[in-house]
Amino acid sequence: METRNEADRSPNCETEPLVKKAALTLSGRERAMSRWVTVEPVLFLASASSIVTSILRIQYVLVRVQESYNYTVHKDSPCRDRNQTANSTDDDTEAQIQADAAHWMLLFNLVGAFPGFVSAIILGALSDRFGRKMFLALSTFGSVAFAGVCTAVMVFNLPLEVFFAGDLAMGLTGGLTLMLAISFSYIADVTSKEERTFRLVVIETVFVFAGLIQIGMEYLNEALGFATAAGIATTLGVLAGVYLMIPGALIETIQMNSQQSDGQKQKLTQSLRNIRRLLYLKGGAVRTCCLLLIYATCFSLTPLVSSGQVRILYAQAEPFCWSSMTIGYYTAFACGIPLIGNIGGFKLLTRCFSDHWIFQISCISAIMAFAAMGLVRTSTLFFLALILTVFAGLCFPVIRGSLSKLVRADEQGVAFSFFACVENFGTYISPIVINAVYMATVAFQPTFVYFLIAGVTFIPSILVALFHVINKRYSDSHHVAPNL
Repeated sequence: METRNEADRSPNCETEPLVKKAALTLSGRERAMSRWVTVEPVLFLASASSIVTSILRIQYVLVRVQESYNYTVHKDSPCRDRNQTANSTDDDTEAQIQADAAHWMLLFNLVGAFPGFVSAIILGALSDRFGRKMFLALSTFGSVAFAGVCTAVMVFNLPLEVFFAGDLAMGLTGGLTLMLAISFSYIADVTSKEERTFRLVVIETVFVFAGLIQIGMEYLNEALGFATAAGIATTLGVLAGVYLMIPGALIETIQMNSQQSDGQKQKLTQSLRNIRRLLYLKGGAVRTCCLLLIYATCFSLTPLVSSGQVRILYAQAEPFCWSSMTIGYYTAFACGIPLIGNIGGFKLLTRCFSDHWIFQISCISAIMAFAAMGLVRTSTLFFLALILTVFAGLCFPVIRGSLSKLVRADEQGVAFSFFACVENFGTYISPIVINAVYMATVAFQPTFVYFLIAGVTFIPSILVALFHVINKRYSDSHHVAPNL
């Protein structure tokens, strides 16, 4: 018996802990950490689908509004036929068309605002407990639904009110805001603090890169019409869903065993408590720093994200009168310039400046760009003004990287979800404000909105400066390295 017990303790018993250790080493998070490509394909395809469809919808709504006014336009541009004699009535009608189109954009944003605000933070927080992949698929479904509704309206010439269904679906499923939040949380799961900011820049770059395909879509729009281009955009979203369904294509980083599955009710409660803990963090300096970063994000969205609808509408009126192809080139250029800044600019600037000064450079870049847009009156100069936005997109990965360093590892999803909630709030609310301002001022000063945007961009610059001061004092008093 003794010999048998010794045999039982010999090789098999000694190797069992090693087998268990190896199993732990091969967890989803560990395997995902070794991959260079993770959520990027899904983010690229789904965001390309939504971005392309959104820009096509702006142009389509303008055409429908023009038709309602029996407004005769030039065959190669959305402005009036240049063979006709211009008069004050035409100018008033054009201003009213611009105002009505902006009004529709405002309503579309309103429909998705509240559902998106609520769903982004709750669903993102639940991803900390139930896994990233499930909610990434949900947000992808919302993007496909949005693109599908827009395609149906353009194919069957349905009333513009049908667009509301697409915006509602996008809002209820979190849309691109939740998708970005889940993507950032996924990257936080599989990266160290040292490499996290750069990987977040890569994610931001993939999102921006998705807009570059707008040129090809505008070629299709001009040659085959809105319906074909929107249909292809919908297909891109479907491909994102297919990628998620391929086994092993995207590894889940949040593992749940059978015991964890039995406690789903407790996990839901814990997820909601995590949201409350983030909002009411003990330690005034840390909580203040988190809030300053979140508020700064809300205002930072105005220049690059919230002004897009107004810029497209403004460029289709006098004196620019852009065609679909010109809009495609502009959209690609507007995405490509920040892309250059995100890829090369971040690496270059980090050699000379801290994250705090990189953020300030980003704000200055946006302020100069929009002040220039308000002054120029030719298409060439309007394009060249975009060059000034080369560093404007760096503010977002800097803020996300700093926020992820302020919270615990098991609160990454909650932090990014709340961040996404505020980002969602800014993404929905600021276009409403910007469109309302444009509606009110387009008749007498259409460029006023650009100077307003430039002024608003000073706010995040001031907020991050306050964060830098508070964070440095907190770090000095607690003998830890500052986060920005």
